[in-house]
Amino acid sequence: MSFFQGVRVIAFDADDTLWENESYFRQAERQFTLLLQPYLSADVFIQKHYDLLTKHLPYYGYGVKSFMLLSLELIGQLKDDYNIPTNVCSDFTELVFKIGHEMLTAQIDVYPHIHDLLGNLQAHYKLWVITKGDLLDQESKFSRSGLMGYFDAIHVLSFKYKVSYKKLLTDNNCNVSDFVMIGNSLKSDIEPVLSLGAKGIYMPSKTTWFHEYLDDSILEQKYPDTFLKMQDYLEFSNFFDFK
Repeated sequence: MSFFQGVRVIAFDADDTLWENESYFRQAERQFTLLLQPYLSADVFIQKHYDLLTKHLPYYGYGVKSFMLLSLELIGQLKDDYNIPTNVCSDFTELVFKIGHEMLTAQIDVYPHIHDLLGNLQAHYKLWVITKGDLLDQESKFSRSGLMGYFDAIHVLSFKYKVSYKKLLTDNNCNVSDFVMIGNSLKSDIEPVLSLGAKGIYMPSKTTWFHEYLDDSILEQKYPDTFLKMQDYLEFSNFFDFK
């Protein structure tokens, strides 16, 4: 319980923290690369897709729609460079829309023990979600997840920077000492709040986008009293005597 001493607000990331998400993007990449396999390697496609994403991230942001736009723009660039036939480009475009629609309407697979944990925590803490990405997509996911009723507030940010968290806490009259953030991304969920003086709980997911990678041992050494790593939500029972 000592880690949560004085805490009033526990915030959760959404994608890959409350439910599976990143694996759908990796599956989409595999389908794209299979279609284009005769013309360029999977590694080349994925690297070029990532390079384009980082270039346009300030304008497109995160999410399925951004992923679709980038994929459509990329095939236009690759067509001439790799002599991809027009009919294959058309098939690729159709595949992008097909996969995009499937991702936007997919069943939300909530992780095990989430319902029990949130039900126990909501009796003692304010529960927030702080996620990033497309507002409509995130609202739709929560509507399909069945988790909406557990949370006092859901905040959808364009980007998760230190200044973003600082403004959010200030606007909601929440001191850093009152706040814990839980998430699967060290870069977006944990490091920014630790640098503010708040606490962070790192919950690694089975699939993490390499754009979000940081070395957790560095944070563990730098923030020994405010950084915590858990492998499973059942580990919360080490801190709470849930009845």
